[in-house]
Order: sequence, then structure tokens, then C-alpha cells
Amino acid sequence: MKAALVRRTTAAPALHHHLTPVLGDIAPTRIAPILGPRMWWAGPLDVEGLLLGALQAALTAANDLLDHDRFAVDARQLSTWTASPEHLRVDGRPLHPVEHPTRFFPCQDGWIRAHDSRPHHNHPPARCLHTDSPEALARTMTAAQAEHLIREHGGTAAAVRTPQEWLASDMGRTVGARPWIDATLPDPDTSRIPENPPLRTLTGLQIIDLTDLALGPTSTRLLALLGADVLRVIPPHRSAPTGRQLDTGFGKRTVEIDLATTAGQDRLDELLAGADAVVHSCHRQEDATCALDIPATTRRHPHLAVVDITAWGNTSPWRHEAGSDAVVQAATGIAHLYSRPIHDTEEPADVDITNPTLVWRPSPRKPRTLPVRALNQATGYGAAAATLALIARRRRQGAAGTGRLSLARTAHELLNLPSLDGTAQELPGTLHEIDSDYGLLTYARPAVLAGGVPVDYAGPPT
Repeated sequence: MKAALVRRTTAAPALHHHLTPVLGDIAPTRIAPILGPRMWWAGPLDVEGLLLGALQAALTAANDLLDHDRFAVDARQLSTWTASPEHLRVDGRPLHPVEHPTRFFPCQDGWIRAHDSRPHHNHPPARCLHTDSPEALARTMTAAQAEHLIREHGGTAAAVRTPQEWLASDMGRTVGARPWIDATLPDPDTSRIPENPPLRTLTGLQIIDLTDLALGPTSTRLLALLGADVLRVIPPHRSAPTGRQLDTGFGKRTVEIDLATTAGQDRLDELLAGADAVVHSCHRQEDATCALDIPATTRRHPHLAVVDITAWGNTSPWRHEAGSDAVVQAATGIAHLYSRPIHDTEEPADVDITNPTLVWRPSPRKPRTLPVRALNQATGYGAAAATLALIARRRRQGAAGTGRLSLARTAHELLNLPSLDGTAQELPGTLHEIDSDYGLLTYARPAVLAGGVPVDYAGPPT
């Protein structure tokens, strides 16, 4: 029998208030407590507060749905869990967590962050800029020009903006005008209220996982951790799973469906008919076969809670563009706030800035990213919160609805949080091991408590 953990309660940004349009006022006894420290990275932005508040929102939604107060946030473990790809080992071997790495490229007037979302592009900026030396070509143009050119040729890039530049842009204004959890709620329909008894666990809830690698799988991993039956839909004849696929696959079942075929679409429709919710983030052109027509899906399956995750929001000028955590950080001003003098960065400088023969003069500061993929993690926790809240609404009012979240809108939440004074501290986390079809997996224990006891995954990735 595991001993319960007794820790002090910590206050964090109340992101669970974003659930009020769906759930109404939440009883204080259902708000998941946060147990443990409040700060550990102590950077320019309150990243800890964003992650704590987002995970608290998800666990609060679970407590509300199940009408109990068991779930709580294990703050001491959160820094380790949010860096879970870096801790994952297969038979003691680390796996490269980033399949499509991004880089900062210096330009005439600043920097861009670039990568291409298509797996077969090993050096995407080079391909998009039609050169073997993207660094040299980028220095001949402004960051805005490089951003436009890379995007025009199918890549993913963003100029490094300041927060003020982002908020003053059409993108920033459009994204900021929407709530963090942007819910579309149909009118209540008492004739559709299920006659099932009250839920005591999430066991039996059917969640269809239509997320891609870059957006969303952390949300369904959390739902699986809390007890839901998560079915991940993948294409047939898949290659060996990557580190990130393994990391986000714990506790999920997997089914291979060819969604490019009529038979595959029919099979998906059958799954949706029997499911409680679908979490979706397939928006890129190469993922078009798994992209949902959300209005059509909600009309055909009005019982279904639908949660959609994008990089830039579904109403913004970049709504059809690909994006990632690192690229969104660059666009929204986060990377600028974390910049350091080039001689102070851990990475080698792209050029020798002391070279007197240079005509191009690089910025004396290099932008940097957050200590973890916090936008992706927090958006995933918010998506899990939205999923559970919409399911609760259906059980109480007979209609679920749709929830939309984006990495860019999560960036606004982070930028709007007040900064905190404090010092960084090391928080040694707990790692667990489990046998799997891929070997012995070493992984970060989740930062969730139930009744004071750590919660672990029901099983390994499949």
C-alpha cells in the first residue's frame, strides 16, 4: 500500500475559471489542490504558474465530473513530468525527443525560428530557401522576408517578435480576442440526458485520439492517466514509433485505420458514434485524411464532445498554417524575453561577432526557448479539461459542445501572468520502469495525485 503524500497547498493562476462557461460555478471543494513548491525555474515568465494552473484546471474538471475531491497536482514532480521526453529510456538508451528540430537563424534585422513539419525534410530551411546555406541566405533578408519565404514554400517559421510587436499584429489581436478555452455550446436538450448512474471513475469513458505528433497527444495521455479509455487512431503500416510517440502513448490503446479510404472513414464514424469525446489536431496538409469536419461531426454525432487543438487559433490569419511550440514562442515574443547575450549562451554563436570584416552585423542577443515545451503541455492540459467539462455538460444538460484551444492563445495566458521573484531550485523527480513491446521503458512519473497517492499509467505505449 502506497503511503499518501502530505504537502502544503500552493496557490497558482486560477485557469479553471475558463471552465465556467461550460460548467457554471465550480464548488470550491472540487478545485484540485496544488501540493508542493510554487517556483523552480524562476525565469522571466511564470512558466510554473501556467503549467500548475492548466493541470489544476484538468484535475478540477475531473473532480467536478466525478463529484469528488480526490485529484490534486503534485507540484514537486511537475518539472520532471513536463520534461518527460528527456527522461524516456528504452533498455537504458535515450531516445531523441524531437523528430523535427527547430533552429534560430539570424537575419538582417533579427532572428527567425524555422523548421518544416513534414518528416521527410531533413533540412527544411535549406529546401524552403533553395540553398545549401540557409544561414547565409537568411542574413541577406529581413526576418519578415525569411518568414514569408519559408512559409510560402511549405515550411514552418516565425520571425522572433517582441511581445509588443505580436500583440499589435493582426495575429496577436485576433488570438487575444478569444478565450483560452473557446467553447461553442448548443442549447440544453433534456431528452438527451443519459440515464446512466453518476460516474465514480472515468473508466468506461471512450475517447478517440485524432491528434498529431506536434499538437495534442499530451491531452489524451492525461485523460488515459485519469482512467478514460483512449483509442489512438494511426495509419496502417506505421514505422517504428519515435521517442515522442512513445512518450505520449502511455495508457492508450491503438487502432490502425486507413482514413484515406471510404472503409476507413466508415470505421471512424462507427467509433465516433460509440465514443464520448474526440480530441483532434490534424490540420496540416499531409494529415488531411484524418482532419475532421467539425461542424459536420457535431451534426452527425450531437452527443459527442469535440475538442480541437491548433497552433494559431481557428480564426486567426495563420489558422491554416502549421506551427509548433518553439515556433509559437518565437512569434509571440516569448523567445525574445528569454534572449541572452550571444557570448553568454550555451550554444555556440552562429558567427564570430568580433570579425571586423563582416558587413552584416548580427544581433548581440540570441533568443532562447522556455525550459520545457510549456505551451504544448499547458494546451494539452487545457484540452483535457475542456473534454471532461463538455462530457459533464452532456450528462447534466443533454448537450456537450465543442472546445477549441491553440498554442498561441496559451502563449497569451503566459504573457499575461504577473512575474514572480524567486530563485531557481533543483527538484529531483521520480522515474518509474515498465516492460513494453519495445523493451524496458524508464519514464517520468506523472504529476497527479489521487487521495494523496501518486497516480501512474495503466500500461505502456502500444
